[in-house]
Amino acid sequence: MRQRVHGVVDVYGVPKGSYDLLRNESSPVESLTVEGHPASFKLTVRTRKTVPAYTLQGYVLRGVCHGYGEIPVERKDVELPELSPGKEITVEMAFTEALPWRVRFDVMRPTSFSAYTLAWTA
Repeated sequence: MRQRVHGVVDVYGVPKGSYDLLRNESSPVESLTVEGHPASFKLTVRTRKTVPAYTLQGYVLRGVCHGYGEIPVERKDVELPELSPGKEITVEMAFTEALPWRVRFDVMRPTSFSAYTLAWTA
């Protein structure tokens, strides 16, 4: 049986290094910045002014808090309002976990695929 070795995932479906790079380059999200701590995060989402630039509709900002041992213990979703190209918005997100190991933030497309990812560590 012949297997394709080209692409962004291997024959087992595990993403290669180029997966994240291609996803970020194809995303309408230019940047995601985080300020604060788990009890009070301020997240700023900025959209691209250049290609690929289009209005974000139905996107969600998701935060998953991981405890010791990389176990996800809490998840928060914030619906983003309609964002046109070159605009930015700041939203707040708070977790109840006292000592998180890390928090992963994803800007999710309406199709439930991640368009942009950022990890915060303590």
